[in-house]
Amino acid sequence: MTKSPNISLKRRLVIAQEIAHGMLYLHRKNVIHRDLKIDNVLIDDDGHAKLVDFGIATYLGDNKKHTHAVGTSEYMSPEVYLGAKYDGKCDVFSFGIVFYCLLTNNMSPYGTSVNIEAKVANDQNMRPQFDAAWLGANECKHACVALATQCWDHVPERRPTFDEVANQLEKLYELSYKI
Repeated sequence: MTKSPNISLKRRLVIAQEIAHGMLYLHRKNVIHRDLKIDNVLIDDDGHAKLVDFGIATYLGDNKKHTHAVGTSEYMSPEVYLGAKYDGKCDVFSFGIVFYCLLTNNMSPYGTSVNIEAKVANDQNMRPQFDAAWLGANECKHACVALATQCWDHVPERRPTFDEVANQLEKLYELSYKI
């Protein structure tokens, strides 16, 4: 995806829902993407989000957990960078960053910061920052920030599943019509 400043919040929420449903499908098939990032989300001719680049995706059989540090640094979860065991929650972390990019139209969530994956892995407060001017008093935007924050929680067990993410996005979409 590229920068698209003229897309409404409602449309951005639909795209986020489609990404979440795609990830939910993968996770139900015991597949983790491991490189979910804004560049791996394409919008087709009908305006639907499609996930691409499954080059480092892997199968999680028998509750197997992986330890290989793979993925794109700005979207990499702490446990992946640190070489700890990880599962599908690493994709949820990445989704939180993708959601931030989608909401704010900022395709560089950490600016020009170098070695960001090490900083993110070692500092639970090192996450993209939402601009207060963008947030304003918009209840839906504040709820979006809460979802992104849950997704990029430092502790994988505290992150929602993609089923929970999809459900929350549906509620956010409904809320966006009330505002």
